[in-house]
Amino acid sequence: MYDHLYEFFDRAGIDVEVVVHEDHPTLNRRVAEMLAAGEPLDLISTHAKYTPSQSPWLRPLDDLVDANAVAALAPLAVELGRFEGRLWCLPRNIDVRVLWLRTDRVDPAPDTWAALEASDTVFGFPGRESGLFGTFFELVTGAGERLFDDDLRPCMDTFAAVDAIDQLIRLAQRAPRDLADWHYDDVDRALLDGRVDAAAAWPGAWGPISRSPLADRLVPHLYPAG
Repeated sequence: MYDHLYEFFDRAGIDVEVVVHEDHPTLNRRVAEMLAAGEPLDLISTHAKYTPSQSPWLRPLDDLVDANAVAALAPLAVELGRFEGRLWCLPRNIDVRVLWLRTDRVDPAPDTWAALEASDTVFGFPGRESGLFGTFFELVTGAGERLFDDDLRPCMDTFAAVDAIDQLIRLAQRAPRDLADWHYDDVDRALLDGRVDAAAAWPGAWGPISRSPLADRLVPHLYPAG
């Protein structure tokens, strides 16, 4: 979804060397290795949630970015780039998951997690690392619970957290057996290969979906509610 940025750099005559181009977990591991080894990186493009762990190597943006440019952005998205009172990153977009369904396999579209589980829909989701934790987080917060209190202490020993884990297990049991190895791109491939009936994808998946032979049967819907 960012290929056009490389073309922009080329047209502007800006010499940019992309040294790491990976999925987010691999990207962050590689960035951590490079920073620890003292290898210079001028710009890191990743999720705001990784800002706290990378902040020791980052330069605050408060005095580097025009305040008017920041003011034009969604305030909550900007706030997610702050840590310990400083601005470490700025949002390039607001990334929200969209539920994609095969219209020839799923009818009606489930509008809640309970409805999704009650159906026979084979649902694909990341089975490891941050993608799996993110889905767990969505289930817990969708049920009205929190993972951390106001002092950032874990408070996830709740019925909602246990139910979320149980539900993820039940959904995984009717999905392909290799789901436990899936990252984000693997979920998209499973959807486009017809291995699952539905999946939640981020906006970056739209390009491959629009070019897929299944494009006429894949329809976006609101993400399931709690």
